[in-house]
Amino acid sequence: MTKLMAIFGVLVTGFAATSANAQLPLSFLHGDWEGQGTTSGLAASIRHTWQSALNGQFTTLHLSNRMVGNDGQVFEFAGVGYYKVAAEDTVSGVWVDTQGLIRPLRGSLDNLTLTIIWGTEETELGRSVYRVSSADELEAVNSVRNESGDWQEFGRAVLKRQ
Repeated sequence: MTKLMAIFGVLVTGFAATSANAQLPLSFLHGDWEGQGTTSGLAASIRHTWQSALNGQFTTLHLSNRMVGNDGQVFEFAGVGYYKVAAEDTVSGVWVDTQGLIRPLRGSLDNLTLTIIWGTEETELGRSVYRVSSADELEAVNSVRNESGDWQEFGRAVLKRQ
């Protein structure tokens, strides 16, 4: 908990000078989204809740992923990300999840596509791409970088705005 608070404190301090208006570009994601997809080859029911947080300084993603194996075994995963859009549509933030991991986030915003690189070269490096293809549809694609440096997809879902 102390480590999380220290990382979060650094993020908040570092972003304090940025205008709250810089957060507006992610408003296209705000709301509740639900859909089906796959995660690591398992059928997955996924829910995203995107919202403004901390007086508009951040956008949060609350994610839940319920995966079911061929044998009916259920696996649950959840996480929360804090995203901050800065100048020139660069994005940074932090991710925490039910695996007990704290990951730095960095990325970019291009129209209705948010691309996030999470983790570090020393641990695990991943990429999440969130693309709104219509007012009511969000595609989420997750990959990890393999040993050869290529992105290997492990998750894909199409979510509908609720």
